[in-house]
Amino acid sequence: MIRLFFLLRLWRPGRLLWVMALVVAYSQGAFAQSPSMPTIDISGLFAQDREARRISATLVPGVRSNKDLTDAGLQDARKRMFNGGAVAMGELYALARRYDGNAALRLIKRLEDQGAAPKDLLPYYTVAAATGRIAGLNGMIAILDTLDQQSIGFDEAQRMRDILVAYAEAGNTTASAAILRYDSRAEPFGPLADDIDRLAQSGNAHIALTQAMAHIQTGWKNADTLQDAQSFLKLATKSTSLRAQVFSQTMLSVVDDRISSLSETDGIP
Repeated sequence: MIRLFFLLRLWRPGRLLWVMALVVAYSQGAFAQSPSMPTIDISGLFAQDREARRISATLVPGVRSNKDLTDAGLQDARKRMFNGGAVAMGELYALARRYDGNAALRLIKRLEDQGAAPKDLLPYYTVAAATGRIAGLNGMIAILDTLDQQSIGFDEAQRMRDILVAYAEAGNTTASAAILRYDSRAEPFGPLADDIDRLAQSGNAHIALTQAMAHIQTGWKNADTLQDAQSFLKLATKSTSLRAQVFSQTMLSVVDDRISSLSETDGIP
């Protein structure tokens, strides 16, 4: 497997143009006339962006302060929760049902200590994720990775799918990677082609680049398929990630040369 991305890992402020030139020189010479496209691993392209993994999305405001509660007992419980006082399990359940993300995460810890099965924690990770907690998103994804369509109900699956898409739209790369992963195995939501296409068109560089590379791999001998790859690469060039910009612009040059090569020979070289 050829990995061009190792060159992009050399990126530091001030080295961007040097790295781009190096990658372009290498890739064009290696691939333009090749009868098949070597596999290029882009898995690390977004994995290094820690800030993108911390991007949150809020689908439900939930309980942000005691002013959001009308029940005096739960107001008291929430005060105790933040002041380190004792809070009963029933109170945590009640707060979590009202979409208190902090209470949901504390409830998860209690349930884990009691030996609860991961699937039983999923509704509370969902609450935490829906109210903008990254820990909720990460926990939800970790459990979803182990499930299939038969393991979760339709409504529950739709809520979690909406959460993943919202985080991906906001730019969270963990959510984007999960969507691509779940689509590839059609579990636990079934195919996600519509979501993936919409996210790519809306500017999600992670998904746009993945789609582009899939088209390049499968359509290296087909100019029409490569033109589709060009469209995805152009979307990825608008990314705020310099690594994504470098890589997508590089691959645009490679694809342009390949299409020209196919046109000149009026066939497959």
